[in-house]
Amino acid sequence: MKLLISLLLLVPSLPLTAEVWTAGDCPNEHAAERAELKKRLLAAEPGSELYLPHPFPATDEQAVEDFLVAHRRVIDRQEGDVLPDDRRFFETVDAGQARFVVSRVANWTPSRCGPRYETNFYFLVRVFDERNGEEITRAAIADSGQIFQLMHRPENKSDAAFAISELPKLHLPASFGRASAAQYVQTTGPTLRCPALKPCIAFKSGGRTYLSVRSRLYRLETEEPISYPESFATPRARAAFLAVREGRPEAVVSLGGDRMALAIPVAP
Repeated sequence: MKLLISLLLLVPSLPLTAEVWTAGDCPNEHAAERAELKKRLLAAEPGSELYLPHPFPATDEQAVEDFLVAHRRVIDRQEGDVLPDDRRFFETVDAGQARFVVSRVANWTPSRCGPRYETNFYFLVRVFDERNGEEITRAAIADSGQIFQLMHRPENKSDAAFAISELPKLHLPASFGRASAAQYVQTTGPTLRCPALKPCIAFKSGGRTYLSVRSRLYRLETEEPISYPESFATPRARAAFLAVREGRPEAVVSLGGDRMALAIPVAP
């Protein structure tokens, strides 16, 4: 069945910055591999596992359509009954009762500079049931259009696990009047993380970079990045790195590729 996204209610995100930004460039060592995979994705035809109607979507609407096509393809090839959560999702979509809210999230995890993609950002797609206003699904869609994480709200179970994934509102602390370029970001540890389906907020102010994580604010030491390979090459190196910081207030977060940074707590 052809999906008509124009019939679905899609609410565009309203970020404070139009473009995502990163804290460093990726090396070119995997450029050929990335180019080859991109070529395959762009050339994929209907029936292929790689096929998407809009590879590397340029708009929120295209990202939503890619998501629906890819998710339905997974369901169609399943054997046996469709899970209740998946069935409710597609019933809501097919009834024209789905409302989509899309945000672009900067990818600051090591995967940003991976051999397959240079994935600077992804689309965070939130799906609401218009009949009761409930968020029923959240998905992370790579900039290529492929799904890499998906969560449905359980229909017949406690929704406590889903409730903790409420998305923080994209705003700047009142005390940072000259701050700019606020965006959602995904980061990973080793001591602080912002998951793909519950990103944090990063912004710039006075030439510095800040990260807001669950009501706590950190200043990132991006000018003196930490090398992940050097600090975590062996279990002994990892233990030594973390032991030095045990009991100290700062955290360590990824910036993308093999770069990490100290995150210094500051008053909001």
